[in-house]
Amino acid sequence: MSVVRDERLVELNELLVRCNDASLHDRDAAEWAQDAALTTFLEDLAEQRQAAGRELSAHIRALGDLPDALDTDRESFSRMAALLKRSFSDDSHVLSETLRGEVARLERAIAEQADRTLSTAISGPVRTSVQRLRDSARAAVEQLER
Repeated sequence: MSVVRDERLVELNELLVRCNDASLHDRDAAEWAQDAALTTFLEDLAEQRQAAGRELSAHIRALGDLPDALDTDRESFSRMAALLKRSFSDDSHVLSETLRGEVARLERAIAEQADRTLSTAISGPVRTSVQRLRDSARAAVEQLER
């Protein structure tokens, strides 16, 4: 394992962190969603992001590095802020739109980070995984914004 990470590993680890954050957030959002279709969508998305995180972790290890751990302080603050925001919404439509907006923001961040990762010297199965994740995040944003 190298002490100094190259650009590929830095970007892959950032993408991993974004996937892990999104997975946790999506699970929380699914618990708040009052619409069955949205709940199912968010639960599926959380599973997809968790699976993508496992795949990215395996790629990072194969490249000779250790995957970054979840930043629990940052995640706790983010989850608390989202919880407070949701707590002030009595209207189920407003709550649904808030959840959609939060998840779409995280998915856009994944797609943007995937693009940054793809601009590095990754190749083969790693590149394919990142492209698939980027495309999935873009599709999720489109579905959430309908």
